[in-house]
Amino acid sequence: VNWGDDYSIYTSADEVAELIEELESYEEEAERIAAEKEAARIAAEEEKKRKEEDRRTRNPLTGLKMKESAIGKRPVAFMVENTPPARPQWGMDDVNYAPDIILEAEVEGGITRTMWLFADYTALPKLIGPMRSARPPYVKFSELFDAIYVHWGQSDSAGSYVGASAVIAQDGVDNINQIQYRGQVELFGRNRERDVAIEHTGVVYTDKL
Repeated sequence: VNWGDDYSIYTSADEVAELIEELESYEEEAERIAAEKEAARIAAEEEKKRKEEDRRTRNPLTGLKMKESAIGKRPVAFMVENTPPARPQWGMDDVNYAPDIILEAEVEGGITRTMWLFADYTALPKLIGPMRSARPPYVKFSELFDAIYVHWGQSDSAGSYVGASAVIAQDGVDNINQIQYRGQVELFGRNRERDVAIEHTGVVYTDKL
């Protein structure tokens, strides 16, 4: 090709063919790289979905697999007594449906009380107890898990003390209280198999939950 004396390019047919081949190889390489990037993107999205599905199907309290019917459901928390006359508690040693988490903390008088958390409210021991009344720290802890709080009465405010009843009302805690439901449903009852005082006999029949 000759554009005159000032600017001239002389290219043979072989050189043109070589340039075209080189350009085609660049295009093929670019297509290969683009295809690899797309494949990597798809694989990353599939892995993300797999992990999300795996996380969705795991018990949020234990990390273990849970049944499909329980996925997305709210946990349930039970207030359970822990004094010597209450032991062994009903339901704690259930082989198939033991609590996912048991929280033990001190209440008044130096004694302790426990709160049992279950991620799947359809997989519970048939009997849980002895049930006891709510205390503010337990209510607050149940809120961390957005749990439905099951209890037999509650402490009330007095002086500078803010009782569990006030915390439940102020925080709008979804709760099932024996004091409210007694005589209306067969969820709460008394188990008198043991020779203990009546305050150690309150139980929940979980098939009514």
